[in-house]
This record gives sequence, C-alpha cells and structure tokens, in this order.
Amino acid sequence: MDPGIWKELSNVHLERGEPEKAEATLRAELTAVPHSPQASWRLANFLLVRGRTDEAFPYLRTAATHERSLRVPVFDLAWKLQADPDVILRELIPADTEARADYLQFLLVRRRLPEAYPVWTEVSKANSPAMIRLGNSYAEILATAGMGTEAARVWKELLAITGRSEPKPSDERLTNGDFEANISNAGLDWRLIKGPGYQIDLDAFAFQNGTRSLRVTFDGTANPEFAGVWQAVPVEPNRKYRFQGYLKTDSITTDNGLFFAIVSLGAPREEAFAHSTESRVETVGWVREQLDFQTGPRTSVVAIQLRRSLSRKLNNLIQGRAWIDNLSVKPREP
Repeated sequence: MDPGIWKELSNVHLERGEPEKAEATLRAELTAVPHSPQASWRLANFLLVRGRTDEAFPYLRTAATHERSLRVPVFDLAWKLQADPDVILRELIPADTEARADYLQFLLVRRRLPEAYPVWTEVSKANSPAMIRLGNSYAEILATAGMGTEAARVWKELLAITGRSEPKPSDERLTNGDFEANISNAGLDWRLIKGPGYQIDLDAFAFQNGTRSLRVTFDGTANPEFAGVWQAVPVEPNRKYRFQGYLKTDSITTDNGLFFAIVSLGAPREEAFAHSTESRVETVGWVREQLDFQTGPRTSVVAIQLRRSLSRKLNNLIQGRAWIDNLSVKPREP
C-alpha cells in the first residue's frame, strides 16, 4: 500500500532496461490501490513516453478525476496530445461538474474561447453561484476579445438561467438601460468601478423614466479620471447604430464634467474609434444625449461609458452629483 515503494521498484526496472517489468509494476500498484491518482499519473506518463497515447488516456482521466492538483497538468497534456476538442472533452476530461468547471476555467485562461462553449453548456446546468461566476467571466472575456456574437449568446443564456430575462425591444442592444433591475456588476451588465472621491448608487427618487436611475456622487476630495460606469455591448459588424441616454447634473464643480463615451472593444487598430457627448457641469436638468456610430467589418463589441476627464486646472477637485437613465443602443437605418 506504500506508493513510494512501487515507484522505486518501477524506477529500478527502468534503470536496468526492463520496461516490461516496470509496466507490470505500475499496473500492479493500480491493482493494489485502485483509482490512485498518483499511480494513474505515473502509468499514463510511462505509456506516453512509449508512444502509446490512446492507452494513456483512461489513466490521465482517472488522475484528473481523483486529484484536483493534477487537472491542469492533465489538461495541458491533453492539448499537446490531441487537437480535437471533442475527443478531449469526451475521453480525457472527467464527467463530474467540478472537474468540467475546472476545465472551463483552464480554457478561459488559455484563451481557447470557442472550445469553451460546449463545456459551458454542460456546467451551466448546475445553476450554482460558482457556475454563474464562470459564465460571467466567459461573457466578459468574449466581449473583451471582440467576439460579440459569442458574448451575446452566453449572456442571453446567463440571463435566462438567473431569471433576469426582461421583455425589451428586439433591436435593443443594451442590458438594463433603464436601471429598473438590480446591477450584478458582472458579465455584460453595468460594471461599477470603485475609486477615490466618488460613490455610485441606484436612486429611486430621481429618474427620467420608470422608477430608478443611476447616481454618481463626487465628494470634492479628488480629481479623478472617471470611467466608473460602463457596459460592454455586442453589436454587428458593418452596421450603423444610435446611442441615446439621459444625463442630469447637480452642482458639478471644476471645468471638466460628465459625458457619455462610446469606444470600440477588441477591434483591429484600423477600425478603432472613440466618440463622446458634450461635457456637462454645474446644474443641468435631464438632457437627452445622442451619438451615432458605425462599426467596421471586424468590430462586434463596443463599450458605453460614463466619463469625466482629469482636470488640469488649479481648482480641480470635483464635487456634485450626476444621474443617468433610459439609455439605449439600437441599429440605425442607412
């Protein structure tokens, strides 16, 4: 029952040029300690060195099933040994949800994003908080990579799984543009970034439409390059779009106020763009802001941001409040 002795005995046989006896020893260890991940790992590597890849697969799978620390090495080996992701998933990746979630995380880290989708469809059935976090990460990474169609598909599935699918116009691209739903701060929902000198909250007392808006309060202690509110929005290539949104300010100080910006995400350099509305300072009632933009042939994700530029003036500490509400991104007819 001592794995160290089995290992030493197999090494002695290998040093003496007796591979058949070494293999017999490794198999005997598995007979003595069935499903041992370390023994399975050793036998798999023995077989791989001898070019017997297909024979090694079941032992690699056993190692990954019973020892979590061996999963990443097994996943790495899988992609070196086999180019077909379907074969890897079927024959090498353990079938339990935890192991497949680890494999999905591995694929996201390695940026094998298309290959991750079949794994996501399996693990998403668990509908657990951990799986939801993984799905959010997947949608975010797809959007950042400029894979808008894929990001939109995963995000739509996540909204359905979490019960957040809301009726909206079929051509609307933004999520929760009216702020009537709570903000998850993940995936393709609104992302709220903390920073010095300001606080971001939902506001049920001031709104342009519906029952809530999003409020940013600046306390006068900082001069931030503010980009604390943004959302990644999947769009279609070679398409004209119109962004609309409402902005309200109350006693915003300094020369640089708040404005909306639209920036391409994951687009080739020659297609990159950044558009912005007028900067709003002091006190201004609800103003409808609008931006028209067109995507390039390989641009399928944009970021909608609430921004404020760094002030170069001496009196540059910003104070006051701003609200946004009723935001929308829709295709525009030529």
